[in-house]
Amino acid sequence: MLSVSPRASLVVAFVLGAVTGCPEAPVDDRDAGPVENEGGAPPFEIVDAGFEPAACVDDDHEDNDTTATATAVVAGVETVARFCGGDVDWYALDVAGADCVLTASLDQLAPAEGRLDPLIDLDLVVVDATTGVVVGTGSGNGSRDALNIRLPRAARYAVRVDGSEGADVDYRLVASTVCGEDLVCPADDAREDNDTAVTPVDLDGNVAFSGAACGNDSDFFSLTTRAGCMSDLQLDFDDDTGDLDLELHTKSEPSVVSAASAGTTDRERLTRVVDTGTTVARVFLFNGVDTATGNGYRVRAGEICLGDLSCPGDDPFENNDTSQTAAVLEKNSEVLGAVCGVDEDFFVFQALAVGCTTTFQTTFTHADGDIDMKLLNSAGAELASGVSSDDDEEFATTVAGDVTLRVFSGVTGAQNRYRLTTTTTCP
Repeated sequence: MLSVSPRASLVVAFVLGAVTGCPEAPVDDRDAGPVENEGGAPPFEIVDAGFEPAACVDDDHEDNDTTATATAVVAGVETVARFCGGDVDWYALDVAGADCVLTASLDQLAPAEGRLDPLIDLDLVVVDATTGVVVGTGSGNGSRDALNIRLPRAARYAVRVDGSEGADVDYRLVASTVCGEDLVCPADDAREDNDTAVTPVDLDGNVAFSGAACGNDSDFFSLTTRAGCMSDLQLDFDDDTGDLDLELHTKSEPSVVSAASAGTTDRERLTRVVDTGTTVARVFLFNGVDTATGNGYRVRAGEICLGDLSCPGDDPFENNDTSQTAAVLEKNSEVLGAVCGVDEDFFVFQALAVGCTTTFQTTFTHADGDIDMKLLNSAGAELASGVSSDDDEEFATTVAGDVTLRVFSGVTGAQNRYRLTTTTTCP
């Protein structure tokens, strides 16, 4: 027996009526009920299963959606909360002193299954709660956001936690203030005890830390630079209050100094490719054993990868365009640079040891722009050169004393990035 659907029956009836002259059947608009699915084809009626995503359940700090209703937090005490997309959270902190900085860190907390959504990004913004003026923003690093900003005056400040509209995540927020009177010796700073290379504290990327160096009590910090990238470490302080110096060490050999900056100005800076997870920075007071007053400082660890360098922006060693302004190149070092046309790069390599061999190598892609290099003595005479017309340049020297390395465009106007390494071996 042939089964015909109701719709097909009406068509057939209409055709037969037209042929036989029978009167047209009345149209019935009522629901004919469920249709039997004998042929196995999808049914005509699809019923909505009714599944909806679970609503984000906010936290007990609500309603803190404006600066006026911001939740007051205690400096240095963590606040655990939940971010529901589109619903910003505000937290208030009163700052009574002058010469202060506000520090804050935000960490996303993993759910019960222990996995964070990499697409969720939360951000920190700080405003003057009275004027509404933004005074600083955070620097994100995956599931973490942090900031360290100078405050323009004593006032109430509000910290905003914001993110994407679909975000649904728990987080931990810690906000505190550090004022000039907090960085005194022998009380020291809030990151103690970080006095050895095996007990360092982490530096958030591009986020300054305000600390104090007291006597012979050094401060050590872990660097988290990505593999193959260069750490850009900067230390700022008032040299008249006490001269501070900066060094790099490894956890495995804490007594060995791999790089140092020991000037007599208000800033020390080190730019160097470091081993991720094993390199630590040391901040200390010069001749600290004989000094009791100590000094406050701000230290920041930036990151520069080869792909970040371009022209005309150049590299962090500028202005090293002449032998008189040459940047210092450490022994057994690795740095990243860029040659921008007629803007050459000069590096001074101090006191090559007698009887030792030092190899200089630049690696680059020739197709992107030819790079050459030459080694000069203190009188400007050429000692060695690498001027090929393919990838990379390399030469070695056994000369003793100070030398200057010139890195320049092999073809007029060429621009390119390069990685420069020096290796010294002694018998």
